[in-house]
Amino acid sequence: MNTKSDSRTDHNNIVVILCISLISFYFYIMPHEVLGHGVTMFLFGHRQFLLNSTSIDNIDSVSHYLGGATFAIDIISVAGSFVDVVIALVLGGYFLKISKERCSGALAYFVWTCAVANMFAGVVYPGYSAIFGVGDFAFFHQIHNAFYRDLLRAFELAFSIVACLLTIRWAAATLPRFSGNVYKLTIPSYFFVSVVYILVGLRMHDTGLLITSTIPTTLLGMVVWPLSAILSRGTSQTAVIEPIRFSWLWVILASICIIAITMTAPGIHIKL
Repeated sequence: MNTKSDSRTDHNNIVVILCISLISFYFYIMPHEVLGHGVTMFLFGHRQFLLNSTSIDNIDSVSHYLGGATFAIDIISVAGSFVDVVIALVLGGYFLKISKERCSGALAYFVWTCAVANMFAGVVYPGYSAIFGVGDFAFFHQIHNAFYRDLLRAFELAFSIVACLLTIRWAAATLPRFSGNVYKLTIPSYFFVSVVYILVGLRMHDTGLLITSTIPTTLLGMVVWPLSAILSRGTSQTAVIEPIRFSWLWVILASICIIAITMTAPGIHIKL
């Protein structure tokens, strides 16, 4: 039986699906910013941070603080994506392990959404910077020779496209392991988390940061979810993961995430 297309067998709880998707996205954002950019900034001597819901500090201020040390800025810039990819590989491997037999639908969904969001976001940033000239990888474009600068941007874009397609393909191949309708598992989550983050982002004092960081991070970081559902059409598998059932645990954790996102949106100054 192809469970992914039979809505009558869909026993997944939509409330828990939305809650888990919000938690997953939060656990992509914070490691990227804190463990990636934050830790490397600290290692290079930075001691003051401005953390908001989708970014930490301002790379330009780091450049000024470090006296324009190009090597340090480059490492800080790529550290977030590096952390994303490492987390994605670990969680992706764990998902393949637990989804071989009956397992908790909620746990598997959290691991899957977190893994694919981390991987996709980690590899989409080079392409985003190559196209728009902003973002984590934009500092690599500060090359005086126009030919080599354009060549680097072309390579970043090509790499990003290939890596994103491979990520979407993996997500589409593993999504049918869940019982129920794959569109219910992905599309409502995408719009729910996007609305939450963008609405909370309106509390930011920096409109430019909202436009160049919060909105792109939110819309791009999760687009792999609905894309994988679309691509998985025609993929027939026997679902081995249990339905996602209601649990107050996920509702409470999601509520805590919303509070944390709301409080950090204007920016929290951290001095170490």
